[in-house]
This record gives sequence, C-alpha cells and structure tokens, in this order.
Amino acid sequence: MLNKYHEDCDFEWINVNNLPDVIAYDEQVCGFNRTQFIQYSIGESSSVGMMARDIRNGKVMGYGIFRRSNLFYTIIPQPLYATSVEIAEVLLYNALQKFAGFDKVFMECWDINTDAITLATNKLGLDIVKTMNIMFTEYDIGANFGNIICNSPSQFYPF
Repeated sequence: MLNKYHEDCDFEWINVNNLPDVIAYDEQVCGFNRTQFIQYSIGESSSVGMMARDIRNGKVMGYGIFRRSNLFYTIIPQPLYATSVEIAEVLLYNALQKFAGFDKVFMECWDINTDAITLATNKLGLDIVKTMNIMFTEYDIGANFGNIICNSPSQFYPF
C-alpha cells in the first residue's frame, strides 16, 4: 500500500506557475537543462505532472510526469525524481488517482538505486520483467542517480 502523505512536503500539480521550479530541480538531478523535454512532456494530453515542495523552505523535493498508455491500460512515470523514495511514493499514489480505468504501472528503475527497486517490487507489487545495464556511470554525466527513481525509457536518458 502506497502512502498518501509526507509530513515534510506539500504536493501540487505542475502548471505554468511552478514549472520553472520543476525545471531547476530537474537540472540539479540530471546535470543539464531539459526545459523543452519537460515542457513538451507536461503539455501532452495523456500526461499529468505532480511536484513535491518542502513545507519549511519551499524547495522542490521531487516531481513526476505520468503518462497513460493504451497498451494494456498502463501508467508510465517518465520521469519520477525525488530526494527520497518516500516522497516518490506519495507522488506515485496521488498521481495514479487521476487515471481511472488504468490498472497497471510500468516503471524502469535502475539497479544503481535499490530503494527505487524496493518501491516498485515491495510497495507496488510489480514484477521484475527484465534487467539491463546502463551504458554510463555517474562519472560519465553529472547526474544525481540517487534521486532518479524511475526514468523511462532509459535508453533515451537523459533526453
């Protein structure tokens, strides 16, 4: 069962007012600016975006863009980034409520983040379908891999 709340964060839908904060957080995680990618992803009719903000200082603590796929009525987080797996869990829970009739989730979690795999397998009850190596390390690109909970499709990371 996923948690609905996190005591240190407020959760809000991503919109034009908070989008610059999301873009800045994304750049901290990825190591470079992906403004166009995020704008286009949020703008897709099949997508919703949610962010977490620290209640004490207003700092962004995570975000996710969630897309529906007609393939087997599946929801795909693309991406799901958070400073903790607990925040990612609340983002997942609340965003998934927007998708009535969609009863499956597909997540690509990298084995470099074992907490993300635990969230997918233990909390969501997802099965590991396949594993594959990522073709770079934290030394190749300046990413904060601990904040990358789900990044799908990973073969296109970081784009």
